[in-house]
Amino acid sequence: MSKKFFIRWMVPRDMDWVAMTEWMCFDDPISCQDFVDMLRKRNHVGLVALIDGELAGYILYEIFSDRYEIITFAVHEDFRRQGVGTKIMEKMKVKVSPQKRRKLIFEVRDSNLRGQLFLKKIGFKATGVTGDYYPMVYEKKFQETG
Repeated sequence: MSKKFFIRWMVPRDMDWVAMTEWMCFDDPISCQDFVDMLRKRNHVGLVALIDGELAGYILYEIFSDRYEIITFAVHEDFRRQGVGTKIMEKMKVKVSPQKRRKLIFEVRDSNLRGQLFLKKIGFKATGVTGDYYPMVYEKKFQETG
């Protein structure tokens, strides 16, 4: 039986679940109040992924004039290895365009090997080391016309 997958905007009623999932997934989680504060800013966007109507994962990103920067991204442990993370990132990758925002940037802790391997698998490339983070960038290659 096929599961129904859906991505929608993050709304206030999602905050407790998002904060709880963030807390389960990360050593230094973003608080529920920090999520709320960030989402009040015009250039911050949150999306949640649902499987059969149940929250499964989320992403919070910031929009800049030339790029998107992912602030946090997680899939609840009950929904891992079901394609949730890949579908969320596919949604982000289609936002990258030659006209405006050409890059999607995600900083991953050096201790998060699973995250690094996932991002590499879906087309991100490590571009260096910043403190204890690896900036990983997804950049589409666009055909120049002219």
